[in-house]
Amino acid sequence: MDVLDQRISTCQRLLAQNPNSTIFASLADAYRKKGMLDKAHKICEAGLKVHSHYGLAHLVMAKISLDMNLLDEAEYEVDWVDNHDLPQGTVSLLRASLLLKRGRINQAKEMLKELSLSQPGNQKVIGLLRVAEERAKRERKGGRLITEVLDGLYGDPGVMGVAMVDREGLLFGGNSAEGRPEELAVAGAAIYNLAKDGMMKMEFGPTQEIELTTTAHRIWLFDSSFGYLVLFTEKEISPASLKLKVGKAIEAIRRG
Repeated sequence: MDVLDQRISTCQRLLAQNPNSTIFASLADAYRKKGMLDKAHKICEAGLKVHSHYGLAHLVMAKISLDMNLLDEAEYEVDWVDNHDLPQGTVSLLRASLLLKRGRINQAKEMLKELSLSQPGNQKVIGLLRVAEERAKRERKGGRLITEVLDGLYGDPGVMGVAMVDREGLLFGGNSAEGRPEELAVAGAAIYNLAKDGMMKMEFGPTQEIELTTTAHRIWLFDSSFGYLVLFTEKEISPASLKLKVGKAIEAIRRG
């Protein structure tokens, strides 16, 4: 039994002895670290209904929400802990992570630079700062072109949303009728990564594109050199015409 399993076992025993214990936050965080995010979220959510002002639980819920790409929920939790005098270094790191996922790279980078001065040995800060700097470099290289390509696709009839996202769900850019391209981006990355992993496990070969159809809309996911191109369209849109335009767009981005 590893350390996390031991922690889970201990927390479960204590919680069984006292269902109103605040140990639920530690239990949820242990499940989060094991990658069992749905279970972690349910435990933390249930505990917060009883202990709504428990700061550590809100901190854990912020981390869980970020890991699950529930960005609105994560932002609520980060704002909550920021307004309740919890450690500012931790709060700033969470906010920087949120800014990265929102695609606000320069804001995240400046915040992480400040954190690196006050916490020079913090490996999480160092790692996120490297991510932010790499993202900023890639945006300088191809950001204007990506914006032009995405704007061109968004202007097509029947296209209701478009986003370019890297493989971790971090937004490069986009637009949508609801004004929230980051939600389209993180959903697209999650769907694509799950499908890709499934296809590889079944030895069906690498995934290149995915089409999902709902009762009224379609979601299209395409692999590109920068990450995933995600489109949200009307159901009746012409697949042949759309794929032709997307192919040209991806080729333009690749040529850079």
